[in-house]
Amino acid sequence: NGSANIPFVTPQNASLGLTRMRVRGADDSQPGNGQPCNASNSTFGEAEDYFVEIKFKPLPPTNVAASPNPVCERDTVTLTATANNAGGIIVWDGPAGYRQTGSPAKINGITAAQAGAYLARVAIGADTSEGATVTVAITPAPPLLIPEHDTVCLGNTAELRVNAVSPHIYEWYATPTSNTVLATGGSVTIPSLTEDSILYVRGRSPQGCTTSRELIRAAVGPEPIVELGVDTAICANMPYTLDAYNEHGSYIWSNGATTPSIVINDNPGKYWVRVDRYCVRSDTVMIGVDYLPDADGIHYI
Repeated sequence: NGSANIPFVTPQNASLGLTRMRVRGADDSQPGNGQPCNASNSTFGEAEDYFVEIKFKPLPPTNVAASPNPVCERDTVTLTATANNAGGIIVWDGPAGYRQTGSPAKINGITAAQAGAYLARVAIGADTSEGATVTVAITPAPPLLIPEHDTVCLGNTAELRVNAVSPHIYEWYATPTSNTVLATGGSVTIPSLTEDSILYVRGRSPQGCTTSRELIRAAVGPEPIVELGVDTAICANMPYTLDAYNEHGSYIWSNGATTPSIVINDNPGKYWVRVDRYCVRSDTVMIGVDYLPDADGIHYI
């Protein structure tokens, strides 16, 4: 009594479908090659017939690879594998729900979440092979650039910035394709700007991964016009408005106000305003107050 596991290899030329297999055991010696279906020399033994269904199973893929590997974050990696059965199709499964068919298969703009093992199998109809894997490593790249443009008044200094993150290197160029680095760092200054200028900046990691080049602009804008008028005196109880409005300007007044205009009410003195729009301009005015004379029995309206 007992049981046994008997592994066997299906011949490559075996017919698909159901086929009969006879298993015979002997009590004293291993049956010879011709004995499973013939007489045994054993005194005791048993023969049983089984039906085995032979299905087609494609061969596993070979030459499974990824290029480049490691790959820079946000770049493209190409997966390749060879199907060793006629009509076989490569099926890929990978991290972050990746599934693709064919070879080559591309992953565009790869992210850190997509690093890991990619499994390749050969499919023919509903039949699939055992899998083979390739592990894709991703090298971090600098964060996507956020350019900070600058507009200044004629002759002033412009400062251009990007969202620089250490330890990455930031390189500035005159054109999108130039190989000449004008400056490095998270910002550059252009002194005495007389006309609109354009530069291009890219980030580069210590491992050599780069961002795309981003255009960043230094522009010459009109200086603010600030005219509070001549020194004057106003009548008491008569509101008087000082106006320094400039589109897109910011303001600071001598009384602390930050609005484009202020109203003077019986408060004589010196008033000034600074307006910042591409550059700072200011103006000052003296305001006096004339009070109406008092007279008994007479009222001014």
